[in-house]
Amino acid sequence: MRRNRGGITTVLVIIIAVAMLAATAWLVLETLKKRSAEQGLAYLRSGDYTQAALCLERAARYSLRPDAAVLFHLAEARLKLGGLAEAKSGFERVISLEPQNAAARYELGKIYIGEKNFGAARSEITALEEIGTEEAKEYADELKGAIQTGAVKGFFNELLKKILPGGIPDALNNTVPETEE
Repeated sequence: MRRNRGGITTVLVIIIAVAMLAATAWLVLETLKKRSAEQGLAYLRSGDYTQAALCLERAARYSLRPDAAVLFHLAEARLKLGGLAEAKSGFERVISLEPQNAAARYELGKIYIGEKNFGAARSEITALEEIGTEEAKEYADELKGAIQTGAVKGFFNELLKKILPGGIPDALNNTVPETEE
């Protein structure tokens, strides 16, 4: 006599149970990501960039796949904290996920201008112009102006270094306003 060892019904029940557990885990992760992202944005708006970065890092960890919005705001918080390298790589990652993200291209262009990497900044301007939205065109125009200001400032700094053997006095160095937003 043959014994019934469960058969197809048992296999289906196991598959359904595993699927439900996976769906529950996914919902929990999405909830944690959303909550962390919301907290991070609130801290970012209030000016607490350290807490914003912590919350947004947590949100990025809870993402099953990279979330461009979370990564953008994380890069923004890192930029405000002075972490140029981390912010730069963050904006580059956002652009790799969303090539049409004008805000990330603008922020990356500003970083390039700060590094005096005008060629890379011009590449971002070209990309912004190709996006073609009104916002992207405004960002491109702002970057063009910042490049011109940065180039002129760099020229005069180099000229002063040649003229003044001891370097540029702090009083003169601080008279030219920085091109920050």
